[in-house]
Amino acid sequence: MSLIQTVDEIFDDFRQLEQHIIEELNPEFEHSSVRLLSEFAPQEELETIRTRVYWLIQEILEKLESLRNSLAHIQNGENSEGVKSEILELQSLLGRLASVITRIKNLIALLSARNAPQNVPQAGFWKKTKKVFSIIKRWLQGISGQLWQLLSRLMTPKEWKLAGELGTGVFGLAKAQVEVTFG
Repeated sequence: MSLIQTVDEIFDDFRQLEQHIIEELNPEFEHSSVRLLSEFAPQEELETIRTRVYWLIQEILEKLESLRNSLAHIQNGENSEGVKSEILELQSLLGRLASVITRIKNLIALLSARNAPQNVPQAGFWKKTKKVFSIIKRWLQGISGQLWQLLSRLMTPKEWKLAGELGTGVFGLAKAQVEVTFG
């Protein structure tokens, strides 16, 4: 798979994830977590979270598009240093988005503890909502892993060092060290 195809796959994965996040954070959506959370959480806090998530999603999508364009240039022989920086910036943005998702999960845990559900449907809501955001966070981690794989494909070894010893002790064990420097 080419580098551009890999980015296209990441882009598609993130677009699908975006749809799920938007549904969960949209108070107009009948079964959204935020709509149900709004009964317990301060509206200002929910709006801050929603605004931050939407901004991060837009930034990530723009960076993915930029990365795709940059990869087209390096396949024509240009330097890949800028692409590596773009991937690291994407990793940073994904980390920030994962932090906001963690904030949502923590808010859910706090609110469910404060409003210890007396009835089973409400208990089910807290459990379902926390599970949804756990899945979203794992999805983000998967996308992050795809970016690390992409970065590793752009890195070329500059220098190799190999050192070793054969043991003469009772077990005669060998000891080896490998060091790889990327340029």
